[in-house]
Amino acid sequence: MFYDLASARVGLMKKCLSALALCLLVGCFGSREALASGSSRCLAHGATVGWKTYIDRKHGFCLLYPPIYKRVSNTIHQEGLVTLSRSDSQASIYITFENKAFDLQSFVERAPTGYDSPPDPVPAGPNTFYYYGAGGGGVSYADQYFFDLKGKTLYISFDGPYVNDKTPSPETKALEPRLLSSLRTF
Repeated sequence: MFYDLASARVGLMKKCLSALALCLLVGCFGSREALASGSSRCLAHGATVGWKTYIDRKHGFCLLYPPIYKRVSNTIHQEGLVTLSRSDSQASIYITFENKAFDLQSFVERAPTGYDSPPDPVPAGPNTFYYYGAGGGGVSYADQYFFDLKGKTLYISFDGPYVNDKTPSPETKALEPRLLSSLRTF
């Protein structure tokens, strides 16, 4: 009887140690992987639960976007360009990383008609973006946001749909701060 009790304890201790080792192993590697990918910082919460995650490991950022948008192939094959598009409307989000120094004055060259100064700062969650809206000239303009990503330029543009106006729809405008607030760097 003593032998059976002792062997049962040894067996139980081995199982417990094995389980503990497995938990530590999974926990350590899981945490290291999450830190390496940055994905732990990009988890949806609050109003963005159910949104998809875009992670750019090369440039060290991630953001969330609504599931109604789908990532599509870029027809212009511009390096660093990601296109998210809605199939039910003519709305697209363009995310572009430019390996150029972040310089507010340089954006004036690409500003919509009527702008002759750098874009305005716009807070979005923990981030500050710089914004150009519709310009003059009677044509449609995407809402353009610039972000200083480690001294380089991250450009996010919300293009359409345009409903009897030269600026994106109210629905797109309501989406902009939610998406921009989800941007995280790692």
